[in-house]
Parts: sequence; structure tokens; C-alpha cells
Amino acid sequence: TWSDEAAFKPVFEFYAAALARDGLRKKMIARLGPEAGDILDEFLNFCLAEERTGLPGLESFLSTLENAGPEIKREMDQTRDEVRVMTVHAAKGLEAPVVFLVDGGSAPFS
Repeated sequence: TWSDEAAFKPVFEFYAAALARDGLRKKMIARLGPEAGDILDEFLNFCLAEERTGLPGLESFLSTLENAGPEIKREMDQTRDEVRVMTVHAAKGLEAPVVFLVDGGSAPFS
């Protein structure tokens, strides 16, 4: 079962097997586009790097991922007809013909 594998397999091996099982990786790329493959590769690279630091177990890995996960940044492809939603921090340095700055409803600064 998944829980048995998570308890005993190294992190990289667990996630690599999960993505390979039932063609999950291919399904994700088909659904989300080819860029998803790059993101999955970066995730697996992060898994392997964290595994090599010697931190044991999935729980420790997930804590590290939550606090210091990989950042994937790429230039906007001007030829694609799409909308990208991101934080101001993530958008820093990127260029686009139209940019909307949306306020999430927080109280204005005084």
C-alpha cells in the first residue's frame, strides 16, 4: 500500500514510483501541459538532494518542502495566449504586456 511504501522507501524512490505508477506522470503532463514535466523533474531533483542530506523519512522531507521548497521561475512566453496568476514576489523580474495587481481585501496601510 501507499502508506507502507511511504514508511519504508527513500523519499526519491517513493515519489519516482508514485509518478510512474499507472502513468500518473504522463497523465499530469497531458492535463497540465509540457511545462509540468519540468516541474516534476525539479521536484524529483529536490527529493534526491534532500535525501542525500541524510534527513530520514517522508515526514522530515515534507517539513523541509513546506519551509524551503524549490523555486521554479521561467520567462513568460509572449506567443502563448494565457493568463498567469502569481504573487508579486514570484513575478519580480518578469515582463508582460498587461499586469493586474489585485488586492486580496486586506486593510489599507495607515
